[in-house]
Formats: sequence, C-alpha cells, structure tokens
Amino acid sequence: MSSTATENNTFYAGKSSALLMPNRYKDHPVEVKRNHVGVYILVHGVNDVGVSYPEMDIGLCAGLNERLDRVDLFPNDFRLPKEKEAVVTDPDAVFYQRVANDRTNSPVIHFHWGYRAIKDDIAKKKVHGQVVDINGNRLDVRGAKMGGMFANATSNIPDMFGGHFKSGFFTWLTDKGVMDVAHSLKTCPDRQYMALAAKRLAALITQIRKIDRNETITLIAHSQGCLISLCAQAFLHSENSGVGYADCLIMNHPPYGLHESFIDYVSQSGHEQQTTEARVETLVNLVKLITDNKHSLPAFTTLAPDQCKVGRTGSSWTPETGKRMGRDTEDGRDENGYDNVGDSAKAVSFAERDNRGKVYLYFCPHDQTVGLANVQGIGTLGVPEAVNTQPAYKTGGARSEPTPAPVLSRLGAGFFQRVWTWRRGTPVGAPPGKYAPRANGEDAYDGVDFFPTLARVALKPGESVQVTGEALNPPFPPNLHHGEDSGAAKAINAKKEAESHGPRYAGVINMDPIDATDAIVKGGLAGKNSEKEALQHYQDEGTFDNSYHSSIVANREHHRWVTAMDVAIGQANCMDDPEWRELLMMIADWRSNFDQDKIVPKLKKYDQLDNGVKAIVEATYTYYSGGEFPSGLVPAKPPAPIVSKTRGDRQREQSA
Repeated sequence: MSSTATENNTFYAGKSSALLMPNRYKDHPVEVKRNHVGVYILVHGVNDVGVSYPEMDIGLCAGLNERLDRVDLFPNDFRLPKEKEAVVTDPDAVFYQRVANDRTNSPVIHFHWGYRAIKDDIAKKKVHGQVVDINGNRLDVRGAKMGGMFANATSNIPDMFGGHFKSGFFTWLTDKGVMDVAHSLKTCPDRQYMALAAKRLAALITQIRKIDRNETITLIAHSQGCLISLCAQAFLHSENSGVGYADCLIMNHPPYGLHESFIDYVSQSGHEQQTTEARVETLVNLVKLITDNKHSLPAFTTLAPDQCKVGRTGSSWTPETGKRMGRDTEDGRDENGYDNVGDSAKAVSFAERDNRGKVYLYFCPHDQTVGLANVQGIGTLGVPEAVNTQPAYKTGGARSEPTPAPVLSRLGAGFFQRVWTWRRGTPVGAPPGKYAPRANGEDAYDGVDFFPTLARVALKPGESVQVTGEALNPPFPPNLHHGEDSGAAKAINAKKEAESHGPRYAGVINMDPIDATDAIVKGGLAGKNSEKEALQHYQDEGTFDNSYHSSIVANREHHRWVTAMDVAIGQANCMDDPEWRELLMMIADWRSNFDQDKIVPKLKKYDQLDNGVKAIVEATYTYYSGGEFPSGLVPAKPPAPIVSKTRGDRQREQSA
C-alpha cells in the first residue's frame, strides 16, 4: 500500500494485495496513481444540462495524455441518450448525468447552474404533460431549468444582475420566422440566477485555493458560461482578495457583444441598453485580472520527469518541448469522420508553453446564435482591433463622426483568439495573422436561407480579424459538422458541398429527449394521439437546423488537439485527494443534495470548507430545493471592476 498527503489529509494513492511469505525473494510492487497537473472546470451556457461535457472530458483527457506523455488519464462516464430510446418522464435527471466508474481518472470538474422557480411562478396547468412557468416556458419536474431559458441569455454582464427577456411583436416575429420548435422566445424570469452562478463559481475557485494556493485552475466555458466565468473573476476581486483568479480562461462561442444593437434597443432594452464603452471597459478589466496576475507556482521546471516524483509528466516531456502523435489523415479524422486514434509513425515535436495568465477566445464565423442581430457577439465576429465607443452626433448642424477606440491591443499580450472555420481550409493553430472570414461574393452564412440571414450580422466581405493564438504543431482542421444527422443533412446539402469543394452547408441536429420535451410545449402533439407518442416522435424523428453555436465544444477531437494544448498545467492536489475531489464535484453542481442530516455527515471534508463557501453551498441547496433565492448573498448590482453604463446614463451625461 502506498500513501500520499496534502496539507490536511493522508490518503492512499495505490493499493494491492499479496500473500505474506517468509524469506520472500522479491517485493510486491504497488501501482501508484500519478498526480494531476491542473483543475479543469467546464462551464455550460443557457438552456443546457452540459450536453457537450462528455465530449469535452474525453478530448481533454486524450489531449493531456499526449501533451504530457501519459497514458493514465481516463474521462468520466455519462448516461447518454441512445437511438430509439423509450421516453422517460424526467429526462433532465437521467441524461448527461455523471456515472460512477472505477477507471475514471479525470482532472475535469463539471460546473452546473440554472434557474429554480418558486411555487407562485409555476403554472397550475401543465402543457402536454410538461411543467411550465406562468409565461409558458418549459421547466423540469422540479420547477427548474438548467442554464435558465434560452431567450434570457445576455450579451453583457450587468444584465445578469437584473432584468429579463420580454416578449413582444418583434420577438414574436423572430420566434415564428427564425427559431426552431425546440427553442422559444417567451417572457423570462429575472436573471439574478446568473449572478448566483458566477458567485458559486468564484466560491469553487476560492475553496480550491484554500486547499492549496498553488493549484492550477483553467476555466473552459461555453456561451453564457463565458460571461459567468468572467463575472466570477470580479467576485474574486471584490470579495475574496488574496486567493487569486483563474490561471487560464478559454471562452468558446461567447455571446459577449461590443456593439449597441439596434434590434436589441427597439425590441428589448431601450435606454437600459449597455453602451459600447461600458462593454469594452468591462471586458478589458476582467481579462486583465487573469493576464496581469499570473501565478507562477509551481515552477514549470518542477514538472519535468527528473524533478517531479509524483509522475505528472512522462519521459519525453520537457518544460521546453514535448512530443505527441501526428494526425491519422490529412483532415485530422479517420474514415469514420471523427475518432482520431493517432499514428506513432507521424509523431511530432511541439513547443511547450506555460499558459498561466492567459485568456483564449475561440470564435466561429458560422455561429448563427451569437451572430443574431440583437447579440453580435465576439463568439461569431471575434474581437476587432477597434470599435466606435460613441455614436455619431450633431454639433452646430454638422455631423461629428466618432474616432474608433482600440480594443484588441488593450486586452494585452495575454489575450489570444483562434478562429474555427471550414472556409478556405484554414486550420486551427495556423501561424498568427489576419484572417478574413468572408471573401468577396461569399454568403454571410453558408447554407442559410434569405430571411434567417436577415436576422443575423456578419463581418463585411474582405473585413479581417487578427488571429493571435500561438501556432500549433500539428495545426488542426476542425470538423464543425460533428454530431449532425449523417443522413438528412448530407443528402440535402451534398450538391452544395460538391460545388464548394468543402463542407460549406448547413446541417441538421437530431433532438435528444430533453429537446423533445421543449418541442412538445411549442409544437404540440404533432398529429399524434397522445403526449407519449408525440414525445417519442420528436425524440426519434425531430430535427432542427444546426446553428453551429456548439460546433467547437461538441467535438472531442477539438479538445484533444487544441484545447488540451491551451490549458494551463501545474498541480492539482485537490484532485489527487479523492475526498476533496468528490466534494468539489458536488459543490460545482447546483443540484447536489447537501441535506444537513442525511448527506453532510458523510462528507469527510465538509467541515474544512471555508465559511463563506459553506454559506454559498447551503444557500444554493435551499434555492434548488424550493426556489428561495439567496438575495442576501447575491448583490443587486455588479461588483467592480464590471462597468455599467446605459444609453440613458450617456444621454444624461451629454445633456448635463
């Protein structure tokens, strides 16, 4: 038996058994579990139970094994939907749930958040067997919604602390003309549950730092989860000074917008709309909390195999270089289209790098959700070199044009952006430089009809974005169509694909059991005789157009070849200790049961939690159990350095 220790605990790192023999001729070896190099926290977006978490977990473990010359990292298991699976009454509690597996050896934590309605906000009558709120939004059987409602997403951070999506004539037209049957645009509840999610994420980081200040933490966020991750840094700055920030943040498809969208102004926010100036200042401030406060312990050199006695890296890894498998085929995929197994004959060397103190933006010009005209997010458009922070105005009858203010340069040397596209064969990890997502004569969005295109924005033909992410060896051509219906999508678009000499088409996604419950609320029984038959129909045959809003995170190979190279590495003693690991996983999931009589006494580390963290944990349990929001713990206004300045504020300043 072999044991290891953290500051507060000794635990077994390996176990074995053997017969006791006198005068034995040799010792019995015990396999010792290798230590982890970091904590990797996944943060999902709105209307999401963490659907992409299995792919992200698999890809990160595979990529870290290759980057670090290891073979032992093994992902968590999940309960995934199966083809033609029978309808279940509570799909939110069944699918995409983590399943215990003795083989699991993953450094990944799955963060979950959402909205819980109080009794008075739940409709007394179900819609086709589904629980809905008083506005008709579908909830799960407990009155909760993972990630909150789709329509309640924001393009800025101050809106997460109050206000809500309001349906109206313009949004009704959008709902009927652009949205699919699985996504609705109805009036939503107050968004303070997003601020709670950010506060919980800050508490999770705080607790990890309390276990060991030198723990290496990377946040890998998707969609609204990117804004929650940024907001968490503000909470760490204002309430937990001294514990530090995330070491690295990777943002996938963030809806963070830098522009004052006219559609949003006239249909939703009006004079309460956040100004471009405030959006830019907030983004710069929060990014710099990470990039300007790099924590350099443990020293990178201590990870070398001749220095590190706990096996964090293998023999071919050095602080300067590593060696990993080459790709199987020219496009990075095998004949099955996605499951790359590597080819030892194509092993390549790569430059190792310390990614602590870095923020990465992964943006996709094909993302039609973040590209909506009321969002105009950097997850579709990237971060420009400059943006107009003041509108044009008239003085003495003459029109004064604003001077573009720099953005990309202000984010500093620790901010990097990578473009994910199928156009012109551009691989992720190509040398940095300017990239024009749209050439002259190209459509704004491939394969999208005329009217849906009108509801979206895109860069102008020839307009370029500075791609600053470090070069990768090998660079990786992404497969953004992964997970689409291989029959319907490709049959419909085969001609377009052939004509364009590439995958330039819009595919379709099959509904999963949770999508089906949303679809029956909006789409009705679809001509079936019963609710169960209708659900089975949606589940087996229902599809919706792929918006490519999850196209980066939904493919394990993307995380194997790219994300795993961009995450920070160092140490993760909290993940080496099985008792701390399990408690941290529970804290990360707002649905976890922290019953003080039945569950908490069994958690050996619970009494060692920071008091502030414990208060958040217990308040979250109360909120999920019955809908009682912890308003005493979540401020009504965003903490510094988040900047809030509305169009109304600006107008009052100019009038003064």
